[in-house]
Amino acid sequence: MYYIRVVKTASESSAVQVLYYRNRKRVVFKHIGSANNLQDLDSLKLVAQDVINNSIPQISLFEEVKFDNLLYVDHCDFLGVYFTFLH
Repeated sequence: MYYIRVVKTASESSAVQVLYYRNRKRVVFKHIGSANNLQDLDSLKLVAQDVINNSIPQISLFEEVKFDNLLYVDHCDFLGVYFTFLH
């Protein structure tokens, strides 16, 4: 899972980074940039969120996705279970 981190630099600007944790240590995935004012900082955070959204190949939890299935569960009936084994 990726996180957005904002860090103060030595020049009193704010650096925006995308990072993740591996073995309880921070690993910087991508450095987005540095900003001197709040408008630039907000735009860099939006860019960082876009980087996170584009780098995770994951389907959203609440997104309605329709697949072309051969078997539709809502149109099926449960007839029972039949076991064939010897004890």
